[in-house]
Amino acid sequence: MNTTIHPNMSSVHPNMTSNHTAVPCTCYGLRTWCKKNFTVSPTPTILQPPNTANNNNGNNTNNNNNNGNGNIVGSSASPMPHVTPSISLPLPNPTLMPSYTSSASVSGTAPLNMSVSPVPTMSMDVSETMAVSASSSAMNASMSVAMEASTTPGGEVVPVPTTLPPVCSTDCIGVDCGTAIVNGCGHCVGGTTGLDKNYGQDCNNVCNGTARNDSCEVCSNPPADDPTSIVSPFRDCNNDCFQNAAIDTCGNCTGGLTGRVPNFWMDSCGICGGDNSSCLGCDGVPNSGKIRDSCGVCGGDGSTCTNITSIYPSLLPSISISGRTVTVTGAGLSGSAIKCVFDGQESDGTVVNLTVCQCTIPDNVPAGTKSFTVKVVNGDVETPTSDLQIMIYDATNVKITTVAPAEFLTGTPGTLTFEGLGLIENPAAVCVIRTDKVVKIPAVFVSGSYNCSLPGYEMATNMTVGLSINGVHELNSDADLNRKVFATTPAVTSSQFTDTGAKIIIAFNKPIATASLTTCAAIFSNVTALGTNPTCAWSDGRHLEISPDGDATIQPQNTLAFKTDIIKQDQMFSKVLNGLVTILPPGNPVKPVPVIFGPTQISSCGHLTLDGSQSSGGGGRNLEYGWSLEGWVDNEITAVLNAAVNNARVFINGTLMSAGTTYEFKLAVSNFISSQAVATNISVTKATDPLPEVTLEGPLQGKAMAGKAFYVTATAKAASCSTEKALSYSWSVLCTNDDSSNSAKTRAESSPGFRLTSNKASLKIDAGSLVGEKTYRFTVVVSLTASPSTATTMSTDVAVEWSPLEPAIAGGDRTLGRDSGTLELDAKSSTVDPDNAPGELSCAWSCTDTSNDQPCYSAVNKQSKISLPDDCVVSVAAAEFGAGKAYRIKSSVSKGSRTGSSTVLLTVVEGNPPAVSVVTPIMKVTAGQKVTLEARYTSGVQPTVEWICAQEDDYRYVDLSDASIVSSSTDQYNTGTSFTSRVLKANVLAPGSKYKFIINVNDGSKIGSSNVIVEVRNGPTSGSFAAEPTSLAQLQEVTLR
Repeated sequence: MNTTIHPNMSSVHPNMTSNHTAVPCTCYGLRTWCKKNFTVSPTPTILQPPNTANNNNGNNTNNNNNNGNGNIVGSSASPMPHVTPSISLPLPNPTLMPSYTSSASVSGTAPLNMSVSPVPTMSMDVSETMAVSASSSAMNASMSVAMEASTTPGGEVVPVPTTLPPVCSTDCIGVDCGTAIVNGCGHCVGGTTGLDKNYGQDCNNVCNGTARNDSCEVCSNPPADDPTSIVSPFRDCNNDCFQNAAIDTCGNCTGGLTGRVPNFWMDSCGICGGDNSSCLGCDGVPNSGKIRDSCGVCGGDGSTCTNITSIYPSLLPSISISGRTVTVTGAGLSGSAIKCVFDGQESDGTVVNLTVCQCTIPDNVPAGTKSFTVKVVNGDVETPTSDLQIMIYDATNVKITTVAPAEFLTGTPGTLTFEGLGLIENPAAVCVIRTDKVVKIPAVFVSGSYNCSLPGYEMATNMTVGLSINGVHELNSDADLNRKVFATTPAVTSSQFTDTGAKIIIAFNKPIATASLTTCAAIFSNVTALGTNPTCAWSDGRHLEISPDGDATIQPQNTLAFKTDIIKQDQMFSKVLNGLVTILPPGNPVKPVPVIFGPTQISSCGHLTLDGSQSSGGGGRNLEYGWSLEGWVDNEITAVLNAAVNNARVFINGTLMSAGTTYEFKLAVSNFISSQAVATNISVTKATDPLPEVTLEGPLQGKAMAGKAFYVTATAKAASCSTEKALSYSWSVLCTNDDSSNSAKTRAESSPGFRLTSNKASLKIDAGSLVGEKTYRFTVVVSLTASPSTATTMSTDVAVEWSPLEPAIAGGDRTLGRDSGTLELDAKSSTVDPDNAPGELSCAWSCTDTSNDQPCYSAVNKQSKISLPDDCVVSVAAAEFGAGKAYRIKSSVSKGSRTGSSTVLLTVVEGNPPAVSVVTPIMKVTAGQKVTLEARYTSGVQPTVEWICAQEDDYRYVDLSDASIVSSSTDQYNTGTSFTSRVLKANVLAPGSKYKFIINVNDGSKIGSSNVIVEVRNGPTSGSFAAEPTSLAQLQEVTLR
């Protein structure tokens, strides 16, 4: 990357104007072109463009970034008339202007310090057409002005064209001005091809799909395990098309046209082939629920006799602080009073109802088997009942001695075992589990111990356990009854370098407790391999992003060691992850791109400097450089190149090169991700004459996008042995695959950027002035101004490509109500063509029912496939879709030779929920920008609106309820269309990540939803600047490379 700082700036007198009256100016990009008779008003900072004759080095500003903010302005190719008006800009007293130091640095590099000293005043000639450009600067209230006018040979100002002439492109079949296009399947169709636009699609409009007309004579997909089958998935078990016969619970084909009702072979008890005996009541009727009461009466209510049949619990401790109340079940127990008789001791009981009463058993009863009965009192009459038995166990000696295990893990069922003294087998025994609630779990007596099966708990928690052998009273324990449920040990699911190599992403299967893990040193036991000042940040609880410093030494397949007992789940208790994690190489690693910046010809008295510092793909670290001489044996030059190993620049004294000889130099670069080097060559000829030395620089790798501006820059200087130093420039362009009328060449030459810079060191190519799929050759003639015949001609080719289409379906994923009327599917308004190229968008649709992975068929007419015309905006009745299903609708778009596709998911429900659609369904953003999530909805009542971030495996997560990450919220309800938005602060979303944000609108009865997919670009990796020169006087030019 080259950046030229033009310090030709001085303080502007606050009342400075020219001697002309003010007229409107024409804006072009970031510049203002003022025509004849103008007034210049002071602006805070204005950046001067390079001067043709005197600014011969580093005249391009960030031209490889194609950001259109270069500092190149100038005139047309015609000679410039003499311009007389001038402006003198007085400077403050130089003695009052202190020297200052400007510092600039990029991640991992040292600051660049430039000492600047004051100089006297300066004077500028001002042209009748002036270009000015705003920029930031360390100096305040300063101005510089471009001095060249854009004029015709007659001196008239050249108007800036508002439109460019069209280019007649060759279509995909090779016909000039043809109409054939590449469809979504990659086939050249339409025009003179004779192929339909849907060529290559199956019957469901899926490119290279397997759908075919099946045995029901409708479009469907064959089974994955039998792709040649034509059996229709729409045939039921009775072999009828689009009927609803199905295999029932008993395995029979029923319903539909079978004539059999479902489960006809099942008895009343739910048993296939059963005889109803398993659910008969005492009356012989299946499922009557009737049983005999304690008097033996079928369906009786216990009123025909007086008797008792059971006691609960029938096993009691000898003493209990919680009391010992038993429940007695029988018949005829609704007398005026109940008398309980335990081991011969009589006490009062409590009547509950006709069949239930309760009795309290006295404490301090010796262990053993005791008799028990009740007497029903009615007036003076006591009616006795049969005797039952209660067993008393010694509460002091029957106790728990050990409990195992001491801990449990979340999500894993476990067995809790109690061992003890005097444990008695009882079917009523339970384990008592106390967490935030009390739960009793049946206990099983096994070999003198009791076991209980615990479920897998979702969250870590404290637990207190106990054992009751009678289901009511818990045993005393000599063992600790406190237990813990631990979150499982988190696991690393992936750990690898990002594709750029600038970061390492470690992903965990569970959210990590990150509050104290804010630095790399807090996470890893040794961070030396990560460099001097690495950063570690959590993009969410499951993803750790490591940014090694520029001096890092960590390589793919190296390991990092977690600090002991540091990595654990974000829960109350958690097992810890210790040990090593291996860092894998990226899935699609960045490849180094070698770039040699240097002249292809040096003068007879010149020296050669080759610069590879603009090579890229280092993954945030320095590249390894290797220089060599190809096809030529020259020991002296080879020695110089060998000495420059791992140096980005190499200087070769011109005396080592022979005049009239061409040398082939090779630069091989490699990065730390892969030792495989990538090389490029440059041919350099030493001229026999003192010609200007010229280096051409254009887009990296000679490729550019039609929709982006860029510069082609000639860095030139006169031969050191030439007495003339001023240089002139003349650019021309040729399209190597133009049509017969040279329309691509004409369009390029007609653009304002080309016309205004065609005699400058840097030629500006405006966005949209070139056509994709064509190659342009830019040629510059650099000559001595005083001797035009002493000239150097150089050319460079630039292959221009169309930017990929960015397809999207308006509204995104959404909930669709069957009663909502008409569904509109719009693939036109949200699809973006970054180049805004001419031509119409072509669309084709397909629909898949996700419940069976088959084409979509109407819920109204089951044999009718839902029809979506080949238009970019289509409509279909919402009732065509079946409630309870999800449909995946895909749009394949094409424009010229470019294709793309996008999908939406329709979740269909009954009724008419709020209709919700997001404004931008797919967003591509940078981490440093605010992100605005917007949606529209319609609802008959004011609903509840909620934005959430999906917690799904393929997406990162942020908590939208966290007010610290949301800068503003808007919720505007209207009776027509309502609006809602959330604005996320800058740097909330992680670079290289993808997020799904869901909008839910709840009207109280139904919920309507839609979502936005946000893709965050990786952003640039670190790099470095070098300054030339490293020290300078005030107003001297400096180049950052």
